[in-house]
Amino acid sequence: MPQITTYEPSRLIRTVCLLAVLAACLSTRTCGHSEQMWFAKVPSPDGKFVSTARTLQPGGWGTGSPPETSVDLNWTTESQGPNQIFQFVGDVDQPDNMKVGIVWLSPTHLEISYKPKRIIQFQAVKCFDVNISAREEGGGSGR
Repeated sequence: MPQITTYEPSRLIRTVCLLAVLAACLSTRTCGHSEQMWFAKVPSPDGKFVSTARTLQPGGWGTGSPPETSVDLNWTTESQGPNQIFQFVGDVDQPDNMKVGIVWLSPTHLEISYKPKRIIQFQAVKCFDVNISAREEGGGSGR
């Protein structure tokens, strides 16, 4: 007489749940991960503000996303959250072109310089009473 094997429903449910949790953990670790490629922090001459720039490479399986560079402005006391004042996306093949220059021309004027032929996605012109200008290196002025 052949032996009939029965499968416990609770065991099947536990296995499916375990696999679902494992898949969720793996997807959040890889798809949501960004690797910081470059970072700079420059305080204002009077010490009231700090500008922070970073280039992130979004990660994940097959995303092929280009690196992103952004500049934030914040009070040095960090009494508020930082405000993004500048952002562009660059070419994956030229990660060195993702860096920006940050120069405080005065305590209330911040200048950001960037490599030519970048597509600026966002630029604030004023934040916290600080005027913000952007210029393409070796060329014209951006806005």
